[in-house]
Amino acid sequence: MKLSRTYTTLAVVALLLALSACAPSIIPTATPGAALDAETRTSSIAKDGVTVTIVSDSWRYDPADVKYLFTPLFIQVQNNTDEQILVSRDTTMLFDEYNTQYGALTPEEVDRAVTPLYEYPPVVFWGGAGYYWGWDDWAWGLSSGYPYYIYPHDYYTSQVIPKSFRYGIIAPGAQVMGFVYFQEPGPSARRLAVSITPVFSNGTRSEYRFNFIIEK
Repeated sequence: MKLSRTYTTLAVVALLLALSACAPSIIPTATPGAALDAETRTSSIAKDGVTVTIVSDSWRYDPADVKYLFTPLFIQVQNNTDEQILVSRDTTMLFDEYNTQYGALTPEEVDRAVTPLYEYPPVVFWGGAGYYWGWDDWAWGLSSGYPYYIYPHDYYTSQVIPKSFRYGIIAPGAQVMGFVYFQEPGPSARRLAVSITPVFSNGTRSEYRFNFIIEK
């Protein structure tokens, strides 16, 4: 019913507000070969003609709860060489101090996990009654007025996919930037390392590794 959906939404909002009070911060720390800017939470490594930059604690978009459920890191890869390089999800990894490896999720996986809070997929109303469409089920509800539709773009404000890092080939002189969404580290984790390994056209690889600490 519509009333129960309202209560559910309010409960979720209250939970997110509680989480925001104790949201962990991910802070870059000393990394061999890396230039750090503590104020902007930016760390950058330039070698072999490629510059990789990571900015932590930088998710300022909808849905806000992305940073509470996942670990979004803004990553920029700039190819200053005269050949193509390949950056793939399989060679982008997050580790904690216990050598637990956390996966880089697809933007679609993250988007599906958070957008139900934003009334997506759409709700379709017909006259005095309507169907409420969720991801996996239908529910019967009441409404008033003439038949009308509410399409996804009326509520759908998620920036998860538009702001995501697009994996693949990076052309000579080009750069790719966006958010990579990792799984949330375990509750006991206090140190993190991000490893990104571009592959050059001749098959050689070059690892870029960044260190972080978690403050809760």
